[in-house]
Amino acid sequence: MSENPAYGWCLWTGSAVVDKKVLIAFSGGQPAHYMLDLLAYVAQQEASDIGYYLPRPTSLAACAQRAYVCIGSQTACKEFLPGEADVLLAMEELEGRRGVRFLSKEGILILCSCHRLPMSVSVGTTGYPTDILYRSVSEGRRVLQIKRTEMEIPIIGATLLRALGYDAPTAQTMLAGCRLTIEDSDLALVYSKEYSK
Repeated sequence: MSENPAYGWCLWTGSAVVDKKVLIAFSGGQPAHYMLDLLAYVAQQEASDIGYYLPRPTSLAACAQRAYVCIGSQTACKEFLPGEADVLLAMEELEGRRGVRFLSKEGILILCSCHRLPMSVSVGTTGYPTDILYRSVSEGRRVLQIKRTEMEIPIIGATLLRALGYDAPTAQTMLAGCRLTIEDSDLALVYSKEYSK
């Protein structure tokens, strides 16, 4: 593994099998590192290269964060251009709204129904924007929604693996490889969900 912490990127080397670009949009303090570990494990199992770019926040007060992950041959990963991501995992709705422009028209949006209120919303200056699901569906995007009561790391991980095209048994095996245990009922829930319309 080569690493350059000053620029926030790492690269594991293998032989590329698949090409996927995944954007993880999250708020500070949310456990996005579990998803990065899971994607690294996926790449290892696929014998693919993986690179990620996690820009440093410009301020300690900055809550909005994004991790850009490339699996396959294009692992010199930096910020994506609009319409490049195959999967957008939005661990918070507002961050999903900010990041949806990076998702391709054929891409899959995983939308966690979690609200971290910005200061302007907390003090009543503006309202919290709740139109991302409606906008995404009206644009013809495929959306897998994770309710607030379902927001557990294994469920989010299984949903991410589903969006990457893995079946339920493979997802369960990969989660176990990352020491994430998912109940059979939760796994069935993830794979029985229909895309939002």
